[in-house]
Amino acid sequence: MVDVGWKSMEFRQCRCGIIFGAPKGFFNTRRTDRRPFYCPNGCSNIFFQQSDLGRENIRLKQQLKNANVVRDHWKKEALTAKRSCASYKAHFHRLKNKMEGDQDE
Repeated sequence: MVDVGWKSMEFRQCRCGIIFGAPKGFFNTRRTDRRPFYCPNGCSNIFFQQSDLGRENIRLKQQLKNANVVRDHWKKEALTAKRSCASYKAHFHRLKNKMEGDQDE
C-alpha cells in the first residue's frame, strides 16, 4: 500500500505480469463482495473466500501448537518432580545410614 496524497492506493500484480493500482477502498470492496475486477490488460481477477477446509486447517494447526506447549510444560513438571523425588530419596538414605551408623557405636 502506498499513500498518494489524500488517496490511499494499493498495488497488485496480475498473472499477466502487469502491476496496477487502485484506491484501497476498491480492493477492500472486492474482497468483501467477491466480485471480479480487471487489470488494465483485461485479465479477470477475484479475491477468493478462504475455504472451510482452509479455516479448519488453520484451527487444527493452532490447536496442535497449543497441545505441544501444554505437553512440554507437563514434561518439564514431571522431570522436576522426578529430580525432587530422587533428591529426597538420597537424603532419606543418607539420614538412614547415618542413624544406623550411630546405633552400631
